[in-house]
Amino acid sequence: MKQNPAKSARLRSWFTLALLIASIVVFSRTLFAAELEDRTQKDIQVKPGTTLFLDADFGGVEVKAATGNTVHVDVYRKVEAATKEEAQRILDDYSLTSTNEGDQLHLRGEFKTGWGPSRGSGRHSHCHNNQCLSYAENLREFQYVLSVPTQLNLHIRTEAGEVTVPDVGGALDIETSAGGIEAGNVAREASLRTAGGSIRVGKIGGRAMLDTAGGNIESGDINGDADVNTAGGSIRLGKVNGPVKAKTAGGEIRIESATGSVNAKTVGGSISASLSKLQGASSLETLAGNVTLYLPPDVKANIQAETRGAGDEIENEFAPDQDEGPRAGVPINGGGPEVFLKASYGRVQVRKNTF
Repeated sequence: MKQNPAKSARLRSWFTLALLIASIVVFSRTLFAAELEDRTQKDIQVKPGTTLFLDADFGGVEVKAATGNTVHVDVYRKVEAATKEEAQRILDDYSLTSTNEGDQLHLRGEFKTGWGPSRGSGRHSHCHNNQCLSYAENLREFQYVLSVPTQLNLHIRTEAGEVTVPDVGGALDIETSAGGIEAGNVAREASLRTAGGSIRVGKIGGRAMLDTAGGNIESGDINGDADVNTAGGSIRLGKVNGPVKAKTAGGEIRIESATGSVNAKTVGGSISASLSKLQGASSLETLAGNVTLYLPPDVKANIQAETRGAGDEIENEFAPDQDEGPRAGVPINGGGPEVFLKASYGRVQVRKNTF
């Protein structure tokens, strides 16, 4: 029987591809033939009101609530390397130290000798201060688990990894260079910062500073000022007992209520906010979306509103007889702090807050 040349060529191509994939798998298993894991644990006695500082070169962080006055630290690590000797060398290069003086407990997790200058080849996946970790690609799992009494203040910094925290009875400060942040209720002020990932936190008992280079931000009620920024994602806040600054490069902004003033801006997305009391100049601005602001019926303000885009309009319940158009300036109840509202390719709405 005569063979079809085209069919034979396809069969040879599939066979060559299968061999290539098999070779890659074999090479990968040979490259990382040894796998080792290790745990480092510490138990440290602390006093109520102590501030715990964790400074980690690498790894995710999970905080669990504990009773009593003991902080339990558990660091789990898994590495893969070409040989067991190399894997053991990587494990041995890690150090966890602690100092406990007065009302401060400092934990430092670091790699001792694995850092070197960046060669710009893209091979290294973890660098800082122009130094790269030579065996970053060998780190398969790296996790801190801290069992902590709830009445402590927490300051957590990790160069790479997600951070999760339960309810905190003190202040909370978190910074990660890569990974999301999730926290429960915080009794005092909170400062949460990540270079890449979403931020989600419950109620905050003091001032809040929430910042991410890319991701959504969501918070419960805040008993203080709120400064919230994301380079790309939505922002949603509960009731804020203080002024709000909120900015995103792309996403909607929703603020259940604020006291004092609101300054919110998004490059793309709608903005909805409510002011329970107006005490300073405010502005809400979007380059693509609607702007809706709720104000108390007895508020004293000077509204300056502007829309851009065909068919867009301004609606003001405080001035129902006002001609709808692209620009409007009107005092409310005799005038007061200036409120600037701008929507491009969207509608501006000023509503009376009836709840």
